[in-house]
Amino acid sequence: MSFVTSCPKRIEKVNLEYKILYMKKNKLSWLNQWDILNNKISKKLANNLCNNERSANIVAYGINVLINDIEKGFILVTTFTTMGLISMFVKSFIIIAMLRMWMGGSHRKTMLTCILQSYAEFMSVYLISWIIDYTIQLQIVVTLIICLIDLLYCPIILSKRGKYKKRKLYLFKCIALINILILTTICFYVGNNLKILILSCEIIQIIDVILAKVTKLKGERL
Repeated sequence: MSFVTSCPKRIEKVNLEYKILYMKKNKLSWLNQWDILNNKISKKLANNLCNNERSANIVAYGINVLINDIEKGFILVTTFTTMGLISMFVKSFIIIAMLRMWMGGSHRKTMLTCILQSYAEFMSVYLISWIIDYTIQLQIVVTLIICLIDLLYCPIILSKRGKYKKRKLYLFKCIALINILILTTICFYVGNNLKILILSCEIIQIIDVILAKVTKLKGERL
């Protein structure tokens, strides 16, 4: 899952251009320094790797994504390991990644809120898996809803990643549908616990896409 933070004072309308974070003064200053430090590291590494500004901006964006994901992953793995839920977390991460990578989803503005959202999502998966019981009827309903969501609203992509050609957007949509089909097929061959976990992850992905559309936080229908 991609977890990039953005709080720019001024958004330039240049595709695939890296935005350095400018955080509001006197508000969560210690957290802002965390975001700013990640961006400074990304920018410095990119400048050492590239010989022109545009390429450096694109590379810096990718490095920033990687740094944020590594930090977030370390914190989440440590947290769920401490809670004794690492197995659930790993399985849920793989399932949600298969969906979110191609469908997109909501994004937060700071590293802390991004981590909190991810923690809330995985804990919600855990809670939903305890609440619901697997039935073929529920499987059909959830599968139909997530397919409909994918066809109508996905992929949802951060505007800073630039515009994609329609052919590539349809490719994302098709890959998401294929992954949904794979997960649905798996449900017929695995135990009840994994079936429920898959359904719980699909429900969270549905909610996340709807949240992205409602908040319109750097998300757009593509």
